[in-house]
Amino acid sequence: MEQHSGEIRYQLAKVLGAEMFKASPTSSRLLEHLVGEYLEGRSDRLKGYSIGVDVFDRGEDFDAGTDSIVRVQMGRLRRLLAEYYASDEGRNDRVRFEFPKGSYVPVINMVESAHSAPGPLAAVAGFWRVGRRKHYGLVALLLLVLVGIGGAVFYDRLLPRPERMEPRLFVAQFNVIDGSSDTRLIAKGLQHDLIALLSQYPNIEILGYETVAGEGGGGQKISNWHGADYLLSGSVATADGTIKVSSELVSVRKGTVLWSNMDSFAYSNAGDVLQSQSEIALKVGSTLGQPDGVIQQASKALIAESKGVSFANYACILAAYDYKRQKAEKDHLKIRKCLEKATRDNPNYSSAWSMLSWIYGDEHRYGFNRQAGGSGAMRALKAAEKGVATNPFSATAHQYLAIAQFYLGQDQKARQSMATAQRLSPNSSEILADAGWQNALAGNSDDARTYFDEALQLNPDPPTWYWGGLAIDAIRNDDADRAKRFAELYSGDGVLSLYVKAAAARLNGDDRRADLMLASASKSFPGGDQRDNDFIRHNRLDARLTRWIFGE
Repeated sequence: MEQHSGEIRYQLAKVLGAEMFKASPTSSRLLEHLVGEYLEGRSDRLKGYSIGVDVFDRGEDFDAGTDSIVRVQMGRLRRLLAEYYASDEGRNDRVRFEFPKGSYVPVINMVESAHSAPGPLAAVAGFWRVGRRKHYGLVALLLLVLVGIGGAVFYDRLLPRPERMEPRLFVAQFNVIDGSSDTRLIAKGLQHDLIALLSQYPNIEILGYETVAGEGGGGQKISNWHGADYLLSGSVATADGTIKVSSELVSVRKGTVLWSNMDSFAYSNAGDVLQSQSEIALKVGSTLGQPDGVIQQASKALIAESKGVSFANYACILAAYDYKRQKAEKDHLKIRKCLEKATRDNPNYSSAWSMLSWIYGDEHRYGFNRQAGGSGAMRALKAAEKGVATNPFSATAHQYLAIAQFYLGQDQKARQSMATAQRLSPNSSEILADAGWQNALAGNSDDARTYFDEALQLNPDPPTWYWGGLAIDAIRNDDADRAKRFAELYSGDGVLSLYVKAAAARLNGDDRRADLMLASASKSFPGGDQRDNDFIRHNRLDARLTRWIFGE
């Protein structure tokens, strides 16, 4: 490789000069260090400890086993390189840098011809690239209110939190002025959907919905800032078919208003509200110095799919997200019926198809309200495929397609679909956590922990199912302390959480508690205390996990 040193350095400079790497100084610094050390013959220094000290300014007491900064940033670098080589800028590069999972030493490939036709993932990435170059800024419309400062994050006591390299944004719930049912629904939807839209920016950290849900609405103090640098909030009122919105973006540390807006617009359906959300997201991203092409194109697709959607069907989507946070079989049936109606009323409503896929999946995974005529897993797959077909730029649609494929054993397709979801929405804590779950169940421990580290950085007060994935990873690695800690935090998933608690207890030598958990599982699910049952198979709990659940 020495004879190609000049060409490699030239190619490194080209990569670092690419638009996406200019927007990611941390990844650029890491790539430059790793390739530079390799070319200088110091590959033996490319260990987690030395990288933490040399690149991320950690002290001599740095422990790469407990501080995940290197692992998290390596995951981001791998994804950024994949995005670069799928783009117009990198598609034809002769020299390519790769980092195999678990290694910090670059593999440098000399490609004779890089003119192969891009696959569907590359086509999506290329589309975003064009959007980034052509579109910068739109005008906006919505909300914000500034208030207090909070305390420590519970997650900091459980896992090391990676160092943040990007600005962090807190999207508060909008203040309801008139108290009408429409206004309350719009205020709730604005907080939820703005988080989803803004998560598409690769270089803004957006606190996850579960962490901030309800915070800031009604004029109340925000209980915990979670280290946010900026606050987006405002107020909303409705009257005579018109929505009035005030909004502002505030620098938390300086206490200064960076942008504010007051506007009013007529509305007749959910699509009108999504139009305003899109404009707000674009303006906030522009104000924080981010190119807005990604959100602009995705927002156009979202608005198009939602035109004519009634507020009742829009409310159904929000209720489905609430169900995800705390599953219950009676709620499952209600949500399934309203989502089926939403897709009948609006066959191009990708968001409804995507959530319906999740609901059908719970028939398969949990046995909720099973229907005759085919499996819930296949219905989940078909609904997710409809979601992707009606809006190929929806990260949520690709996310739920990945989930449906995974539980049908289509692992390679699931990885590809989840990668597309992450590319479309790189800062979605929910997508990262779902990727963590799949890797935990599949036994890919390094990837699972990396995804959960990133998800918990964005969502430091998560729903309890996050901890279930971490507990499964710990059990698979015979890590008794972590398994016990995370299993105790995991609840609300019925039989699955009981199985995880049983496995953690048995791993810690507490067979009595494990047997009690199995007895509870048997009450909830016939045969739940037996190794061979549908629940085990449908949730992909393999022999390594069942060994600890049921004992030898």
